[in-house]
Amino acid sequence: MRIVNRLATLIAAGLLSCGPAFARPLDVDKVRPTGLTVNQAKRLLMVVLKHERVDMSDSAWWIDEPFRGRDGLYPGYRSFALVYSHPKNAMSFTHGHCAVNVLTGDVWVANSCKRISFPALTKLQHGISLRTGKKRPSARVARDDFGC
Repeated sequence: MRIVNRLATLIAAGLLSCGPAFARPLDVDKVRPTGLTVNQAKRLLMVVLKHERVDMSDSAWWIDEPFRGRDGLYPGYRSFALVYSHPKNAMSFTHGHCAVNVLTGDVWVANSCKRISFPALTKLQHGISLRTGKKRPSARVARDDFGC
């Protein structure tokens, strides 16, 4: 039993140590010309979730890993699900799907075809575009590209 408790403590400590990696703001100077990595896209999404007042410090909330598929759910985007695991009834609820464009940092709420925009995000997107050389498209073009 002691070994199980010790193992659980080590796992919890490991998970807690991973949290700050996603809590750090996105450093656009580290974005490669090929675009955002999965972790960078997740950090950008965390900026959006903070702006939308989703309390990601609550351990019941988590971001599902990017969806995988032959061509991806949205080509050119990293797609994530925002999930809430209810602590009392052992059920998880998906509260939405978000997609982050790897070359521009464009963020979409996929189920509602809503493009997220606010000044702090626009500033980060400008930095990403400078690193990748890809300009953020107009709203009309972006809607068509995303499939709305």
